[in-house]
Amino acid sequence: MRYVPWSKIKDWFCTACGDCCKEFKVPLRAYEAALLSKIFGLYCMELEVGATYLKRGLNGRCIFQVKSGGRMVCGIQSIKPIACKMWPFAVFETPRYEQGNEASFDFRGETFFVYVNPYCRGLVYGRPSLRLVNSVIPEFIELRSGLRSRQVRSTSLAVKIPALEPKTPPETDYNRMKVTPFSPVINKTCGTLTSFGLVPIFVESGSHNGRVNFYSYEN
Repeated sequence: MRYVPWSKIKDWFCTACGDCCKEFKVPLRAYEAALLSKIFGLYCMELEVGATYLKRGLNGRCIFQVKSGGRMVCGIQSIKPIACKMWPFAVFETPRYEQGNEASFDFRGETFFVYVNPYCRGLVYGRPSLRLVNSVIPEFIELRSGLRSRQVRSTSLAVKIPALEPKTPPETDYNRMKVTPFSPVINKTCGTLTSFGLVPIFVESGSHNGRVNFYSYEN
């Protein structure tokens, strides 16, 4: 599929449709695979020759995808792979096609070439908006360059899932609460996950269908 240069896009918003988590395989970097396997075990990934991907369930969706408020959202938002964070944008240091000027974007004294995958239903075509130019694209470049990890405008604004800062957990028997990261096969106790700097965001009985979800805090 041929990418579209950013200059053809008026704006972009994640609609939390979940299609990208079903239609595409998510490649993992080495450190991402190490972190996820340490927390959830090797079951959460698929190993292929020369590559590692997030595992998908029988329905074809990523096993960490969950339905919330009628939307499909990520169950590991703060530690999700960079490939997920970058969707549907792609940032390169050299142009991918002719007429590279259409994808050229100057940021902090450097020139990048920014494209989008036309498969995403959140794209709005037209003359680029100030929001796209001043906020959205710079955030994707920062993600790509390792200048930031926390997402603001590069993820869905339709679903707000709060995250807690790592701190001493309240006096709750976490060992009695099993964590189900959207697959009945993967189970870890809360005590195990808090040791990795992750804390529960849903702890009340019956909250979010009785599931306890974990996110890491980011500055």
